[in-house]
Amino acid sequence: MLVRGTRAAHGNPAYEIRAPKAGRRLPHTLDADQMAQLLNVPPGDALVARDHALMELLYSSGLRLAELVGLDLPDLDLKDRTVRVLGKGRKSRIIPVGKKAVQALEQWLRNRSGHD
Repeated sequence: MLVRGTRAAHGNPAYEIRAPKAGRRLPHTLDADQMAQLLNVPPGDALVARDHALMELLYSSGLRLAELVGLDLPDLDLKDRTVRVLGKGRKSRIIPVGKKAVQALEQWLRNRSGHD
């Protein structure tokens, strides 16, 4: 029933209104104890040394996984304790590397060079 003096709407008045975006869930993080347990790796072969070096580098520098897997040896400057990464938008940046990560990388490189 129409009230006197009003007109019926033509079409859907909510046509251009979009539903709100669904909230994104934040990624799960490790607490300090879990991270310490993960980094406490018993000595092993070259693959164990490699994995330990990667985890230390990831943890100490805050790299994204895509940045980590895109690294090459020339990107590392162990003397300066830095790494050059190509991040989002193909932007290059230099990131500091922690002391423990440098030690783990040096250990891995020693193990790696003995197995090439």
